[in-house]
Amino acid sequence: MSTRQPDDASMHGTSSVLRRRPTIADVARLAEVSTATVSRVLSGVAKVSAGKQAQVLRAIEQLDYNPSDLTRAVFSGRSTGVGVLVADMRNPYYVDLVRGVESVITEGGGLVFLANGSRDPERQQAVLRAMDAQRLRGLVITASRGIDEGIVRRMADRGAEIVFVTRPAGISHPRIHSVRVDDEAVGALAWGHLRDRGRRNVAVVIQSLDTVTQRARLRGIRDAARLDGVDLGDDRVVELQSLDEPALGLNAVLKARGSAGRGPVDAVFAATGIGTLRAYQELVELGVRVPDDVAFVGFDDFLWAPYLASPLTVVTQPSLEMGTRAAQLIIDEPGTAVEHVLAPGLTVRAST
Repeated sequence: MSTRQPDDASMHGTSSVLRRRPTIADVARLAEVSTATVSRVLSGVAKVSAGKQAQVLRAIEQLDYNPSDLTRAVFSGRSTGVGVLVADMRNPYYVDLVRGVESVITEGGGLVFLANGSRDPERQQAVLRAMDAQRLRGLVITASRGIDEGIVRRMADRGAEIVFVTRPAGISHPRIHSVRVDDEAVGALAWGHLRDRGRRNVAVVIQSLDTVTQRARLRGIRDAARLDGVDLGDDRVVELQSLDEPALGLNAVLKARGSAGRGPVDAVFAATGIGTLRAYQELVELGVRVPDDVAFVGFDDFLWAPYLASPLTVVTQPSLEMGTRAAQLIIDEPGTAVEHVLAPGLTVRAST
């Protein structure tokens, strides 16, 4: 015959049954009011008599009732949470961006929910649906492709402030905003620096021509070069075949002399963070000397950029400020669509 061993709770004279979290029904029962009255007190959007309000507040204190964020969302129409949908967590740019969002939202008592879209449209849609179900106060989106505009618009219709970061919003709605760097200025800045270094035969490495931001950066460097009498044709543009492999097409561009009157490539501009990594990786594997053979300008300032054999010159975007501005738009609820376009910067190192 077995005997039951006392657990720690019973040995200390307390119930072995864990105390459950009090509910709105418990508050209503103790306050002797309806759950609807409790919800009105919690939301603060409807009048409740002073007597009943006092009863509810006493019951809340006595029960130590703390409504979940989702419960608040049910009562008020939205929660205090803010979502951040990141396109690809492998890009260190998003670290400072999320820090910027979090610094503003947590100061106001909110919570930031971070999700990685992994550049997968199906996964991104699943994340959007889940965040929509949480009735978030706002959502910051960094993904440039594969976003279901119907879900985004529905969230905005329901009161959420939506901020696209790194790209134009592309959706007309008073609650849908944008915070981005001036992408054409990114390309122009890269060209001006390389030109001043005496490099005019530039190859451009991009991730995809399908994204509006990268098309704008390519347009920016081409327009700036054209003003100096230089044509950066399609034969000088390399599109990544994979985000996980070196920029394999760069080798052929480096070897080609291009059209008549142009010499071989003497500089490379990588227009994205991942493009910077993959282009530099390919140059190293090809044995190209940077900057002796080819000068190199990347995009986004990686922590390791200053410590390479040829520390990288990079065009930068103010990621921390972009995060804080996006979060402030959510807090401010401006009532009309807002677009912040920030100027890029340039950090010059030995690669040029």
